[in-house]
Amino acid sequence: PDYASTLYIKDAPTEGDANYALLIHGGTTHTDGDVSLAATKKLYLDGGGDTYIDESSANNLRFSVGGTNSVQLTSTMLIIPATNKLQLDGSSSGDTYITESSANTVQISTGGTVATQFNSDGVIIAATKKLYLDGGSNTYITEGAADRMDFYTGGNLRLQINAGSVEVAAGYDLRVNATDKIYLDGGGNTYIAESSADVTSFYSGGIRTITAASNGVY
Repeated sequence: PDYASTLYIKDAPTEGDANYALLIHGGTTHTDGDVSLAATKKLYLDGGGDTYIDESSANNLRFSVGGTNSVQLTSTMLIIPATNKLQLDGSSSGDTYITESSANTVQISTGGTVATQFNSDGVIIAATKKLYLDGGSNTYITEGAADRMDFYTGGNLRLQINAGSVEVAAGYDLRVNATDKIYLDGGGNTYIAESSADVTSFYSGGIRTITAASNGVY
């Protein structure tokens, strides 16, 4: 090959041209062994500008792009700076990613829309979005309107819970198992129950006050 304007750093002066430790030729650098950089020194990828790889501290490998720390690797973890995005759709301009949107809040966005957030208080689902219980089909919980929870099964609205009431959708029954109670005082001692087969009893303060059966009310 034409080795004009080629720089050799030879292993030893007596070795031939084909035996080299470092060869720079035609814009390409070749090595015949390991490359070692002193700790904290940078391996520039843009000709000496602001995009490089370095060991920022002991056993901490840092990738900087445009002078900004983008990713760090240690022996135990992958570190992404706060508010930076972990893109999941293969593009830096994509719209599906995970990020820390604010302190201690993890946000998952799909198609440019925030789908879910996690923080120390719990799991946050954006208003009107659905929590599917069947793998993403037609059984789910959603906020159908402000401060109202809608429960759907098989694509049909069955139950609504809002700030002031629990409502069963028109055309559907509210079913309570035999002998179970419908409490009217938040779970205390005032309730309605089927005290025995086909006998409905009303209790107030733990005392049965009214009984309705097939033979009358007493």
